[in-house]
Amino acid sequence: MKPVVLFVVFMFAVSIPASADSGAEFDRIYTPGDCGSGWNSDKRMRCGTLRVPSNHFDPDGTYFELPVVRISIDDYDNPSPPLVYLDGGPGSTTNLKTGEGLAYWVNIANGILFRRDLIVLEMRGSKYSQPALDCPSFSDPAIYMGILPFGQARTDPQVDTKELWRRCLEKLRAHGVDLSVVNRHQVAEDVKLLADGLGAEKISLYGASYGTTYAMTVMEEFPDLVADAVLDSVFPPEATSDIRHTLTLRTTLAKYFSACSEDPVCNASYPDLEHGFFEGVKRLWEDPVEIVFIGYSDLQAKTVIVDAALYLTALRDVMGWPGWQVHVPFFINAAEFPSDFAMAYLMSLHLEYGFHNSVSTGASFSSMCYDLPAEIAAPDTYADNENETVFVRAEMESWGLAECEYWSELRAPDNQRRKLVSSIPTLVLAGELDPATPPYQSRMAVSGLKHAYYFEFPSAGHAISFSDSCAKQIIWDFLRDSDERPHRNCLKETTKLEFVEPG
Repeated sequence: MKPVVLFVVFMFAVSIPASADSGAEFDRIYTPGDCGSGWNSDKRMRCGTLRVPSNHFDPDGTYFELPVVRISIDDYDNPSPPLVYLDGGPGSTTNLKTGEGLAYWVNIANGILFRRDLIVLEMRGSKYSQPALDCPSFSDPAIYMGILPFGQARTDPQVDTKELWRRCLEKLRAHGVDLSVVNRHQVAEDVKLLADGLGAEKISLYGASYGTTYAMTVMEEFPDLVADAVLDSVFPPEATSDIRHTLTLRTTLAKYFSACSEDPVCNASYPDLEHGFFEGVKRLWEDPVEIVFIGYSDLQAKTVIVDAALYLTALRDVMGWPGWQVHVPFFINAAEFPSDFAMAYLMSLHLEYGFHNSVSTGASFSSMCYDLPAEIAAPDTYADNENETVFVRAEMESWGLAECEYWSELRAPDNQRRKLVSSIPTLVLAGELDPATPPYQSRMAVSGLKHAYYFEFPSAGHAISFSDSCAKQIIWDFLRDSDERPHRNCLKETTKLEFVEPG
């Protein structure tokens, strides 16, 4: 950071600590399945579907069916508690129904596991959940971004996103979907049900991005269940009380402005990067521009109307990707000079690899809007001048915050936004240049964790544990013995960030 049992009695039966009987009950809601894609003969992997009540607190006979995969790397005696991965987004998919996705998780398991299994659970409402709270219009850039083949006449200057949201909402409600049940408290109950069914007295948690919000909710609500936890790129529950903790792009951009001014090559290429950026965002807000770019998949020329919100969405994506931090000033400069190659390149990247490709929009907004404050102040409240006010307005739109006014049917009460105070051993990882969950948010979380180990990775972006070899080493060492501070010698090998234009 996207469903239904007649035996409600059985739901309560498996909510108690595991026993021989509870295992039998679990069989009624867990179905072993086909891993597919050539993985059925791989003894390391077991696949299935977990059926959970749509609403754990008021079961109504409807369910979500959630794909789940258990990966065992080695044979071992007396294994440690299984490591349960919770994905972020919110609403992102774990891609457990694809061969590429399964190979990805085997690779992750090989890099971080010590004497334990990895269990990956698709979040309720996401792409391979049944039902999926998906909005097809927002998965098709041709619709929600208004992308057209080059040369095709544009009848409408801009897309009416509010109308797209309205249609999506009507479609989901027409299918009987209760949007209020996709939130972190229901996810915590899903995890508890999974653990009970596995017969696990203890589990370890692994959350990334918004998955850390889910993991910390499990730690809060079921502290005796959690042996230890790995939190990568933290968005702590208390951050949901103030919209400033969502509008974090300026925090990370300020680091780039400073770093570029101190880098002779970058400063020579972009001598007025900060001023030009805010002026450029203001112009894009007032007068969007039509950009011609080449699609990665089909190599066809396309056109798109780029406004300030679309630009910031694409920029935030690139800023978080591993290894792309060295190119960020190049894309920041695109705001001032949108007709140059940088903006066209940014749109090509966003179309092919952007966040929209992996997220179930309905699940994302149901979960996010549940957590955010019901009332959000005017943009100028969060800005120091006119240009910053325009930037904040565009950032709000890039997150779709206005849609929360009518999308979410339930908002978290203030007493559910409190800081987690816990003595559970917890490893916390943060990337210095994370645009979505800056390091200060991880430090917010650490202040309430009495047994926490905090590591900040210089020059790194978002969700670093999936790509950074040093982060994987630290996780492996933590999972080997979470009562001892992990070795971190590899952090000393980090090199200084040197900005370059994309090749």
